[in-house]
Amino acid sequence: MAASMVRHVFFVSQMNTTSDICYIAKSCAKIHIRRYARVLRRFPLKTLTQNEAENLAKGISVKSKVESAKLQYQQRHGDSDQQHADNLQIPFTKLHEGDERFGQVVSTAKSRMMREKKGLILLEGQRLISDAIDAGVHVKSLYFSKVETLQTIPWQQTQCNLYKVQQRQMKLWSDVVTPSGVMAVCQMPKVGDFKSEIEPLPITLICDNVRDPGNMGTLLRSAAAVGCQKVLVTKGCVDIWEPKVLRAGAGAHFRLHLINNLKWELIGNYLSHDSHVYLADNAAVSDSPAPTQRVMEKITSVDPSGTYTEVDEETNETYQVDPSYLDTATVEMFTKAPLPRQCYSDVDYTHGSEVVVVVGGETEGLGGPSHKLAFERNGDCVNIPMTVGVESLNSAVAASVILFEVKRQLTREYAQRTDDNSRQQYSS
Repeated sequence: MAASMVRHVFFVSQMNTTSDICYIAKSCAKIHIRRYARVLRRFPLKTLTQNEAENLAKGISVKSKVESAKLQYQQRHGDSDQQHADNLQIPFTKLHEGDERFGQVVSTAKSRMMREKKGLILLEGQRLISDAIDAGVHVKSLYFSKVETLQTIPWQQTQCNLYKVQQRQMKLWSDVVTPSGVMAVCQMPKVGDFKSEIEPLPITLICDNVRDPGNMGTLLRSAAAVGCQKVLVTKGCVDIWEPKVLRAGAGAHFRLHLINNLKWELIGNYLSHDSHVYLADNAAVSDSPAPTQRVMEKITSVDPSGTYTEVDEETNETYQVDPSYLDTATVEMFTKAPLPRQCYSDVDYTHGSEVVVVVGGETEGLGGPSHKLAFERNGDCVNIPMTVGVESLNSAVAASVILFEVKRQLTREYAQRTDDNSRQQYSS
């Protein structure tokens, strides 16, 4: 028992002599001087002044003083966060550590399987949450660590529950190094929930094997900036509702017509018949190597017209299914199919009713289904010329360059048509 007491003794500052040790022992009045003087030298836990040592001997610790002072301040001034919330008329519930209303819900929204099952998404950051509310997303719960963060969020437009959580809990569940201090759990939007305020351009972006969350978010952000009509995300890509993709998209999810986890055999339902397909390819601008005769026979034997009708049990919608995409071995042969290759700036994108740009991921690149789609629709491979020694651009950057070139040509074409129509009306 005496040994346990020794470990709770604190040294006086600038302790150099045995008399100083004896002073502590006498002050504590519980330690035998001769027996435990050497132990005191070996196991110091904290350095205290002479006055603090005397207070410790009287049973008054520094920690208890701080806690008592904090308690007296709260009794005198009240809870500052609660008082601030009352002034702003913010009704919230304070959650303690380990409350399932925060940790369990956030964990569900982070898991792809549970996210799709429960239909929940997780938003983090004042700007992203504000964009979602303005777009009409149904917010179920809003979590914050400081009341001040709610002043920039239009939470009054929602019927959500407000919860105040500890900052350390926010850091524990956040994916960023410096958390913003506010999270929201929302209902996962459905296809067609968002409509652009301006007339979109007839541009469709198809994402193939894009598995990096940052690249996917940047692609969606560029598509929203260009004014794409829709974005088709094929099966095998990263989930567009993953928190990292949502942060990288910076609100683009709520400004686009998104089709997520789309199967290739159904992709024809979302493209016009006279659309022109362009593959964003990193290969050099040159003629494609001629495929072997066996490969060409296999490719030309595929019949894309043998489609059949299928009804979705959930939405009761009818789709045309192209079974030629189901033969994986044959579809992969289309990567060797001959396609014209051009520099992106030399292509005329104004032909046809729809421009379809297909971009692949950093590692996998464009797969066989993308080449099959381009081959059957008389598509092209477009490339961005670079300085010698640079292998390729980031897939999101390359797609952004091509998309903005398409926008430049289409807007110029529309402006010219408008001028011609105005001149004809004026002359008549």
